[in-house]
Amino acid sequence: PSDGTFDNITSIAAALFNVPIAIVSIVDHDRIWFKSHHGFEVDQVERTPGLCASAILTHDPFILTDAKLNPRSLANPLVAGEFGLRFYAAAPLRTSDGFNLGTLCVIDKKPREVTEHQMRMLQSLAAVVVDELELRLAARRVASLSKELHAQTLAQKADAEQRFRQAFDNAPIGMALLSPDLSVLEVNASLCEMFGYRETEVLLIRITELIPPEDVDTCLGAFAKLRSGKGRNYKTEMRWRASGGRLVWSRITLAVVVDLDEQTVRFIAQVEEITERKLQ
Repeated sequence: PSDGTFDNITSIAAALFNVPIAIVSIVDHDRIWFKSHHGFEVDQVERTPGLCASAILTHDPFILTDAKLNPRSLANPLVAGEFGLRFYAAAPLRTSDGFNLGTLCVIDKKPREVTEHQMRMLQSLAAVVVDELELRLAARRVASLSKELHAQTLAQKADAEQRFRQAFDNAPIGMALLSPDLSVLEVNASLCEMFGYRETEVLLIRITELIPPEDVDTCLGAFAKLRSGKGRNYKTEMRWRASGGRLVWSRITLAVVVDLDEQTVRFIAQVEEITERKLQ
């Protein structure tokens, strides 16, 4: 599509040479298409008659002060045909890695002479065109790379989540996932079996509701130490109120899960029953 930056450049080039037509052309395999065309309403032409296809074969400016007097262009359809091209001057669009993509060219239907100053200015404007093209290419590459990295991150996150889910669900010890306010978000089958609760009975209640009142301070103290940032895990022993009101001793290992901004988002509790050892 048209682009105001390139349109400005062709407008300046036309004014510099005092000609009616200026074009930013890209030479394709079988066509020449125009990224910008000042004073010319055609978007593309076939490559065969296009002078730009010849202009890109050298790194030097390509100049025809009177195309009807030049053997290189006398039979060209743009010169001999209805269009009547007489003057053509082009500076190749040379990329930083040495490839000519097309030209910045100025055209008139009557002969003209050019000065060295004008051609230097045309080459400078052509360099600006290339800078703009490569800037857009770099932006596309960055966007593409960002998209790829985002996709990889999502894939890695999904893979990590799946592995965590398998380890969580199939762990032989009790596992619980807790919110920052200590509500129970998830539990595994081992924990439910250990305390004799159904999963629906445990979910979305605060963990302190499963602990005898006299042990709540011990529980809250463990989570407070994790929140303080003094460590990522904490081990303690405490009693739990199991199904039917019976008290069960357990060894609990708490770990904190943080996001990229180092803000606490979840806690993971690993619970192992040690009632028999405590009784002994």
